[in-house]
Amino acid sequence: MKEPVPSTAFADAWIQVDRTENPDFFVKLLDATRAELLERARLSPAAFFAHLDIRPEHRVLDAGCGTGTCCACLQISCPTEARWASISARPW
Repeated sequence: MKEPVPSTAFADAWIQVDRTENPDFFVKLLDATRAELLERARLSPAAFFAHLDIRPEHRVLDAGCGTGTCCACLQISCPTEARWASISARPW
């Protein structure tokens, strides 16, 4: 097993978040700093993602989606013919 990356190298730790001493710190930080945005996406997905102008022929990839909360909202706002996928390196 590889040695954990110390969380003191904050900027560098984002690159290897799963190897930090406390990966959950980063999850909680993202949840706390993005709570308002996610709430807006949940309340009105179509309005929140309207600027993306997703059309039926589009393919959407959310790389680094984390827990997938934003992806679920995005799926609601996509035309039914559009295809989308999400991927995260960390199994939640």
